[in-house]
Amino acid sequence: MLIKLLFSIFNLLGIFASVASAAVVSYEAILPNILNGNISTNNGVSALVDWVSEQPHQCGLDVSIASLNNGEVMKDAVMLYEYALAGEKWGDALLLKHFILYNGQAHVYLNSSDLKYDLSRLLDGNETMRDIWIESSTNPQLKELYQSVDLVPPVRHLVPPARDLLYKRDDTQFDGSHVLDNDDFQNLGNWLGVGGNDTAQDGTGDYCWGSFCVSWSTRANFILN
Repeated sequence: MLIKLLFSIFNLLGIFASVASAAVVSYEAILPNILNGNISTNNGVSALVDWVSEQPHQCGLDVSIASLNNGEVMKDAVMLYEYALAGEKWGDALLLKHFILYNGQAHVYLNSSDLKYDLSRLLDGNETMRDIWIESSTNPQLKELYQSVDLVPPVRHLVPPARDLLYKRDDTQFDGSHVLDNDDFQNLGNWLGVGGNDTAQDGTGDYCWGSFCVSWSTRANFILN
């Protein structure tokens, strides 16, 4: 697990290091880089992440995503998520869970109002659970992020009503946690309209290209080309 974890850190940071220098890399090194968007993403590799993990403190993951151009990062993120769970680092695992749900994109999550909104929906007034997130996080910035999350989500007026991938999967929709990138939109549209016809006909939970996703109600049941 340790060797795989170190390789995951290198992949996410875009670092190529020798085995000798790998020994100085810690698990904690990855968290501030994810929080601040200092990671290398969208390398063109596709992967299917179909994962169900029941966990306490809203840290469970139930996801079915076809990541069409960020597969390596997504696979490594799942490995890091598992490592955090094994050590009962609930706050770390919660960040990695959302990183996976957002298709492993490089965003400044520390300043993300959408992430805070999603977290406040999970809290739903539970201050004890927020304290658990804070106390079990291994990164000071992540602790501060959780401390800043509202216990009750603020009222938001969004169009369309189906807001994001976390809570509603019965519509084709934008992931509200990301700003739309026109290139991502075009590339995903091209894949679904041309290259994805044979593989997408049975539907999937989510198809994601970069920061743009569309969602269906059924879980992944296809082979990536």
